[in-house]
Amino acid sequence: MTQPRILSFTRSWKFSSPGESKVAVLFFYSCTFLWGYPTYLFWIMPLSFNTLWNVHATFLLGNALMWFLFLKASMVNPGLLPQHTDEYYQAIRQVDYLNYWEEGKILLPRLCHECHLVKPLRAKHCRIINRCVSGFDHYCPFIYNSVGYRNRPYFVGFLTTMCLNSVVGIYLCWNWFNVMGRSIFIGIGFLFLSVIATTSAMMTSLCVYMAAVNLTTAECLKTTKYAYLLDHQGKFFNPFDRGIILNFMEFLHIIKPLTEEELKKAEVTLV
Repeated sequence: MTQPRILSFTRSWKFSSPGESKVAVLFFYSCTFLWGYPTYLFWIMPLSFNTLWNVHATFLLGNALMWFLFLKASMVNPGLLPQHTDEYYQAIRQVDYLNYWEEGKILLPRLCHECHLVKPLRAKHCRIINRCVSGFDHYCPFIYNSVGYRNRPYFVGFLTTMCLNSVVGIYLCWNWFNVMGRSIFIGIGFLFLSVIATTSAMMTSLCVYMAAVNLTTAECLKTTKYAYLLDHQGKFFNPFDRGIILNFMEFLHIIKPLTEEELKKAEVTLV
């Protein structure tokens, strides 16, 4: 009885339900802990620690910070909204009163029939975790969590430190080539780190840009889907853009986002 249970648990942990596969996480862990760090500790570090101790110190501190941000992004509540709210059931009871809907007191597109709630502005239902998330950005399989209002800064910090650590790793591999000559083993690591550095740099740049203009990934991908991102002529309009400084302060949770009442004054369509 024990062995089938273990196999069932292992299969569930690896593949889970559709859309929740942990293969990406397992691949990341495997490459990092079974190959990346052993290579660094037993090959690269003994070769150049004395001459490049400051680079190694930066690499080690950067990795510690990266894993801290990874755990925060992965484990912090992204902004899950309460389910089965009274506001939702009250809205459903009002469905026959068409005038009530037409006056905008209840916004039909913002009703979530999965979570049974009226979604706040910018909240989206994540199909992977099957929950509505405040300030939903996207679902990331590498942190096995949705990225939302509460963990988005940690996620971007994780991407940034991953990029910087990869660049430092590339430098250390290049130093190995200059001292020891060619090595297929180190060469594969060099190529792998180059791919990670390039990919994470692109993702970090996009995330920083979206933070600067106060938009989420979901909003950037489907600007025409959300009425609050369109003006009265149907053209793109970003009511959340408060200028780059205030946008970054909001992104870092130094200041609060604009309330729906404040947006109403700007005549934004809150759907």
